[in-house]
Amino acid sequence: MTEKQIETLIIDYINALPNGYAIKLNSGNILKTTYNQGYPVKRYNIKLAPEGSGDIAACINGRYIACEVKKSPKEIEIWYRQKDRRSQAQWFELERVSNAGGLAFIVSSLDEFIELYEKEVKNNSSS
Repeated sequence: MTEKQIETLIIDYINALPNGYAIKLNSGNILKTTYNQGYPVKRYNIKLAPEGSGDIAACINGRYIACEVKKSPKEIEIWYRQKDRRSQAQWFELERVSNAGGLAFIVSSLDEFIELYEKEVKNNSSS
């Protein structure tokens, strides 16, 4: 299964919940060019989500969730070991969400997302 397919499953699952809302985030920039009579007039960047943002931004029962999706458990393991700029930015953003009281997950399946979310909910309700 591809990351995109996993993301779609998770987003659809969350959006089907009575108190759930989720969207796909895209980070980076898009180069936009405006034209006048077929000639480029102006080029500018459109900034998308900040670099390192999770693949999914969600809210369930008032709790913010950032979710980074990888296509396999092996890819998650590799991601943890990487020291490149992109993975460091992702790690930083997930940590910021967690420090702010949100939930930050790195998952490779819908089942894994559900398991982590339910575990977190049970931990917080027993505290």
